[in-house]
Amino acid sequence: MVFIFSGIRMWALNGYNLVEGYPKYIFKLGLPKTVRTVDAAVYIPVTGKTLLFSEEDYWSYNEKTNTMDSGFPRSIEMDFSGMAEEVDAAVYQYGYLHFFHEHTQFEYSYSARKVIQIVRTNSFLNC
Repeated sequence: MVFIFSGIRMWALNGYNLVEGYPKYIFKLGLPKTVRTVDAAVYIPVTGKTLLFSEEDYWSYNEKTNTMDSGFPRSIEMDFSGMAEEVDAAVYQYGYLHFFHEHTQFEYSYSARKVIQIVRTNSFLNC
């Protein structure tokens, strides 16, 4: 399933089909109504959580209970040391979070809780 965020709304797609009940407002996830957009979202399989990024903060959504975790929002800069303050996109793969901001990709080890390397966003294309 793929989720698309635009402004205060979100869509869920299963293949090319819109999932019943969508679009929804992002505050239905438990985000405060002051949040006007989700810049990036990424699911972490080992925790069952989805991290939602907006401006310089992020929230943790528990997929098992369908609720936001308490203690959020938290600062991206404080919890993901060595990264940019904002996230434009994020992908989880093989224990690593790949955060993208402008022309930079940050490879972050989720288990070690640190940035492993910083490369240009197009580096995987061998450009």
